Amino acid sequence: MTGWRIGYSDSTRPLASAMTALQSHMTSNIATPSQYAALAAYRDEPRVDHAVRAMVNVFRRRRAKALEMLAAHLPEAKVLPPAGAFYAFVRIDRFFDGQTGDSIALCRRLLEETGVAAVPGAAFGDDRCIRLSLAAPESDIAEAIRRMGTVLGVTPAGQTT
Repeated sequence: MTGWRIGYSDSTRPLASAMTALQSHMTSNIATPSQYAALAAYRDEPRVDHAVRAMVNVFRRRRAKALEMLAAHLPEAKVLPPAGAFYAFVRIDRFFDGQTGDSIALCRRLLEETGVAAVPGAAFGDDRCIRLSLAAPESDIAEAIRRMGTVLGVTPAGQTT
Protein backbone atom coordinates (compact mmCIF):
# COMPACT_ATOMS: atom_id res chain seq x y z
CA MET A 1 0.00 0.00 0.00
CA THR A 2 2.78 2.37 -1.02
CA GLY A 3 1.82 5.98 -0.45
CA TRP A 4 -1.30 5.24 1.60
CA ARG A 5 0.42 6.46 4.79
CA ILE A 6 -1.11 3.90 7.07
CA GLY A 7 0.57 1.78 9.67
CA TYR A 8 0.24 0.27 13.09
CA SER A 9 2.31 -0.37 16.17
CA ASP A 10 2.78 -3.51 18.24
CA SER A 11 4.18 -1.93 21.37
CA THR A 12 3.74 -1.43 25.08
CA ARG A 13 0.89 0.75 26.31
CA PRO A 14 3.24 3.56 27.53
CA LEU A 15 5.09 3.63 24.19
CA ALA A 16 1.81 3.58 22.23
CA SER A 17 0.54 6.51 24.34
CA ALA A 18 3.72 8.50 23.66
CA MET A 19 3.49 7.78 19.91
CA THR A 20 -0.17 8.80 19.88
CA ALA A 21 0.62 12.09 21.65
CA LEU A 22 3.35 12.86 19.08
CA GLN A 23 1.33 11.74 16.05
CA SER A 24 -1.73 13.76 17.06
CA HIS A 25 0.27 16.96 16.64
CA MET A 26 1.87 15.99 13.35
CA THR A 27 -0.85 14.47 11.18
CA SER A 28 -4.60 14.21 10.92
CA ASN A 29 -6.64 11.03 10.92
CA ILE A 30 -6.30 8.40 8.24
CA ALA A 31 -9.02 8.59 5.58
CA THR A 32 -11.82 6.06 5.96
CA PRO A 33 -11.20 4.38 2.56
CA SER A 34 -7.56 3.81 3.56
CA GLN A 35 -8.65 2.22 6.82
CA TYR A 36 -11.02 -0.16 5.01
CA ALA A 37 -8.35 -1.03 2.46
CA ALA A 38 -5.84 -1.85 5.20
CA LEU A 39 -8.42 -3.94 7.05
CA ALA A 40 -9.19 -5.89 3.87
CA ALA A 41 -5.47 -6.50 3.33
CA TYR A 42 -5.06 -7.92 6.82
CA ARG A 43 -8.11 -10.18 6.43
CA ASP A 44 -7.00 -11.84 3.17
CA GLU A 45 -3.65 -13.19 4.36
CA PRO A 46 -2.92 -15.76 1.60
CA ARG A 47 -3.54 -13.26 -1.21
CA VAL A 48 -1.67 -10.55 0.65
CA ASP A 49 1.34 -12.81 1.27
CA HIS A 50 1.54 -13.61 -2.45
CA ALA A 51 1.22 -9.92 -3.39
CA VAL A 52 3.87 -8.89 -0.87
CA ARG A 53 6.34 -11.49 -2.18
CA ALA A 54 5.74 -10.25 -5.73
CA MET A 55 6.26 -6.62 -4.67
CA VAL A 56 9.47 -7.48 -2.82
CA ASN A 57 10.84 -9.00 -6.03
CA VAL A 58 9.84 -5.95 -8.07
CA PHE A 59 11.45 -3.55 -5.61
CA ARG A 60 14.64 -5.65 -5.47
CA ARG A 61 14.92 -5.37 -9.27
CA ARG A 62 14.27 -1.62 -9.11
CA ARG A 63 16.91 -1.19 -6.40
CA ALA A 64 19.43 -3.18 -8.44
CA LYS A 65 18.65 -1.13 -11.57
CA ALA A 66 18.96 2.15 -9.68
CA LEU A 67 22.30 1.15 -8.14
CA GLU A 68 23.57 0.00 -11.55
CA MET A 69 22.48 3.24 -13.22
CA LEU A 70 23.86 5.43 -10.43
CA ALA A 71 27.24 3.67 -10.71
CA ALA A 72 27.23 4.17 -14.48
CA HIS A 73 25.84 7.70 -14.78
CA LEU A 74 26.80 9.32 -11.46
CA PRO A 75 29.94 7.41 -10.49
CA GLU A 76 31.16 10.25 -8.26
CA ALA A 77 27.98 10.19 -6.18
CA LYS A 78 28.04 8.12 -3.04
CA VAL A 79 24.98 5.93 -2.60
CA LEU A 80 23.65 4.51 0.62
CA PRO A 81 22.11 1.28 -0.72
CA PRO A 82 18.58 0.94 0.63
CA ALA A 83 18.09 -2.10 2.85
CA GLY A 84 14.31 -2.15 2.55
CA ALA A 85 12.99 1.27 1.67
CA PHE A 86 11.53 2.51 -1.61
CA TYR A 87 14.20 5.23 -1.72
CA ALA A 88 17.90 5.67 -2.38
CA PHE A 89 19.80 8.29 -0.40
CA VAL A 90 22.51 9.69 -2.67
CA ARG A 91 25.35 11.99 -1.59
CA ILE A 92 25.63 14.63 -4.32
CA ASP A 93 27.60 17.50 -2.76
CA ARG A 94 30.37 16.76 -5.27
CA PHE A 95 28.07 18.41 -7.85
CA PHE A 96 27.49 21.63 -5.89
CA ASP A 97 28.74 24.77 -7.62
CA GLY A 98 28.17 28.52 -7.50
CA GLN A 99 24.55 28.15 -8.63
CA THR A 100 23.64 24.94 -6.85
CA GLY A 101 25.29 25.08 -3.45
CA ASP A 102 22.88 22.88 -1.50
CA SER A 103 20.49 19.98 -1.94
CA ILE A 104 17.47 22.24 -2.38
CA ALA A 105 19.07 24.15 -5.24
CA LEU A 106 20.31 20.94 -6.86
CA CYS A 107 16.84 19.38 -6.68
CA ARG A 108 15.34 22.52 -8.20
CA ARG A 109 17.90 22.41 -11.00
CA LEU A 110 17.24 18.73 -11.69
CA LEU A 111 13.50 19.36 -11.83
CA GLU A 112 13.77 22.40 -14.08
CA GLU A 113 16.39 21.01 -16.46
CA THR A 114 15.49 17.31 -16.59
CA GLY A 115 11.98 16.91 -15.22
CA VAL A 116 13.38 14.60 -12.52
CA ALA A 117 11.95 15.16 -9.05
CA ALA A 118 14.20 14.42 -6.08
CA VAL A 119 13.77 15.32 -2.42
CA PRO A 120 16.48 17.49 -0.85
CA GLY A 121 18.50 15.75 1.83
CA ALA A 122 18.10 18.88 3.95
CA ALA A 123 14.59 17.59 4.77
CA PHE A 124 16.23 14.55 6.37
CA GLY A 125 19.09 16.32 8.14
CA ASP A 126 21.83 15.88 5.52
CA ASP A 127 22.06 18.70 3.00
CA ARG A 128 24.81 16.87 1.09
CA CYS A 129 22.31 14.32 -0.18
CA ILE A 130 19.13 13.83 -2.17
CA ARG A 131 16.49 11.12 -1.88
CA LEU A 132 15.36 9.31 -5.03
CA SER A 133 12.18 7.24 -5.16
CA LEU A 134 12.41 3.67 -6.39
CA ALA A 135 8.63 3.32 -6.69
CA ALA A 136 8.63 4.02 -10.44
CA PRO A 137 9.07 1.43 -13.20
CA GLU A 138 12.68 0.37 -13.89
CA SER A 139 12.70 2.13 -17.26
CA ASP A 140 11.67 5.42 -15.63
CA ILE A 141 14.33 5.05 -12.93
CA ALA A 142 16.99 4.38 -15.58
CA GLU A 143 15.90 7.36 -17.68
CA ALA A 144 15.81 9.70 -14.68
CA ILE A 145 19.32 8.77 -13.59
CA ARG A 146 20.60 9.06 -17.17
CA ARG A 147 19.13 12.59 -17.37
CA MET A 148 20.66 13.51 -14.01
CA GLY A 149 24.09 12.44 -15.22
CA THR A 150 23.67 14.44 -18.41
CA VAL A 151 22.67 17.68 -16.69
CA LEU A 152 25.41 17.32 -14.07
CA GLY A 153 28.00 16.92 -16.81
CA VAL A 154 29.01 13.39 -15.93
CA THR A 155 30.54 11.07 -18.51
CA PRO A 156 29.03 7.61 -17.96
CA ALA A 157 31.44 5.05 -16.54
CA GLY A 158 33.30 3.22 -19.28
CA GLN A 159 32.97 6.05 -21.82
CA THR A 160 35.47 8.73 -22.73
CA THR A 161 34.80 12.33 -23.64
